[in-house]
Amino acid sequence: MFGLNLFIAGIEKCGTTSLADWFVANGLAQYRVPGIKEPYSYAFGDVPGSRGLLSPGVLLDASAGYAFNPQAIARMPEHNTKIILCLRNHFERCFSAYSFYQTIARRDGTSAALLRTLPGNRTESADQPESLFEVTFNILKMYFPTKSEQAIRGYYEEQASNICNQSFMERVHYEMGFFLRRRAFPFFSILGAGFFTHPLKNFLVRYQASEIHLLTLDRLDTEDARAEFARDILGRRGTYAELPPVPTLNFTGSSAPNDTKPDFHAAEWDFLRNHFHHDLVDFRSTAREAGVSMKYVNQEQLDKYIP
Repeated sequence: MFGLNLFIAGIEKCGTTSLADWFVANGLAQYRVPGIKEPYSYAFGDVPGSRGLLSPGVLLDASAGYAFNPQAIARMPEHNTKIILCLRNHFERCFSAYSFYQTIARRDGTSAALLRTLPGNRTESADQPESLFEVTFNILKMYFPTKSEQAIRGYYEEQASNICNQSFMERVHYEMGFFLRRRAFPFFSILGAGFFTHPLKNFLVRYQASEIHLLTLDRLDTEDARAEFARDILGRRGTYAELPPVPTLNFTGSSAPNDTKPDFHAAEWDFLRNHFHHDLVDFRSTAREAGVSMKYVNQEQLDKYIP
């Protein structure tokens, strides 16, 4: 029997770590690269060739950055593949990203503790990086030539300082201005993964609608829903009875030190609300026209701050 290539390919701060941990902890899948949730193998061209289509079982790669990387998607297996895109309310996802990236940038005990909550990093080790700061940098630098590493490091340190000192509102305005000037987002971007239409379209270039599954984690809040979801993703390979709830892990993120969670209903957020509203309209239209199911998406959650 052929195996299944399963990718939780995005979107960051929407519960990808929680969902990946749930699949592996319950024996529904094994990591394609043993013990590593986000190997980013397909992003860098280092495609693991020894565990492909003929491998039995379900091989899971939960590198959340794939959704925004057409080059990575082009390298991913085309057949016997399922893609999961986790979604979350736009505002809450962005604020969670802000909190998460501030935690990384501070390089303190909280950051080290957060690293140990991730799959594959749950034990103390003498050679384990001090915090997620170095782990994140080691991923980012691989997108650039080796000779640029010193310059990239300086820019990375600069952006870490920025996000530590900016309020959430300041960060949003900074990133919007940055994008308008450079048509790109800075390191530690809270808006870069904040729009859903683009990643969905990226996958529709290569995969059929039936191979793409959209999810908000709260849709798996009952035992029956979890069993049905497992059957939809993995096929009728078992009853999937009594699957436990998906763990929370670092899904919500801790409170950002420089800010409290804003009132996103307030008029001061109308400029951002307008962008998110247009993205939701385009996202739903794209999914509907392509035939991608919204069965496991809580539409009310996505619309929470959008009238």
